Amino acid sequence: MRLRDFVGIFKINRLRLTKKERLVDNVYLFEFTSKNKINWEAGQYGFFWFWEVRKRKYRIFTIASTKEENKIMIATIIGKNPSPFKERLLNMRIDQKILMIGPVGWLYVSDYQIPNALIAGGIGVTPIRSMLKAIDTEKIADIEVFYIDTRKDFLFKEEIAAIKNKKVKIHFLDNKNEFKEKLAAFRNKYQNAKYFISGPPMMIKQVRDDLIKNNIKKNRIIYDPFIGY
Repeated sequence: MRLRDFVGIFKINRLRLTKKERLVDNVYLFEFTSKNKINWEAGQYGFFWFWEVRKRKYRIFTIASTKEENKIMIATIIGKNPSPFKERLLNMRIDQKILMIGPVGWLYVSDYQIPNALIAGGIGVTPIRSMLKAIDTEKIADIEVFYIDTRKDFLFKEEIAAIKNKKVKIHFLDNKNEFKEKLAAFRNKYQNAKYFISGPPMMIKQVRDDLIKNNIKKNRIIYDPFIGY
């Protein structure tokens, strides 16, 4: 982590809803725009606020879009009995506003000259989508994406699969054993790689523990705890 990873905590942006879409089952996508220019590193997150909501007024969402797309895109799970915040989010109408503090965070690729593993579980693919979209395709070492989704929903699959670059290899996996095998093959091939993990807390812990057990140094493992979902 570096100081610059948290500079955005002092920035408040008023966002306007431009699109709301149900992706699959209980997963919804929201797109916003801002009058102000917002800069961020692909993979960072923001604090989203509704002042009028009772109890917990904010949630943390990773931004699934890139700054070049000129929009703030998030995706989240909203169940049958949502929290007051998520109920308010789901009921937003086009052109209504929400506040965002940030973006901030450390889950972004800072060195494309070394191999990088982008590891996503379920809806944890949101920062991975952003990171892949932001790649400078002419100046990268090998990148492998390990997207595990036992429900086989694979959010943003068409967009991710459409990324054609000989340096980028993408695995869509619905079997945990195959996931472990593919990741082990990458780990054994690249000794100097970095690992970016995004997904449910238990999934992150399991992958991180396995990497450390196999002699990957802790400072080469970067993860997003997804505490806002």
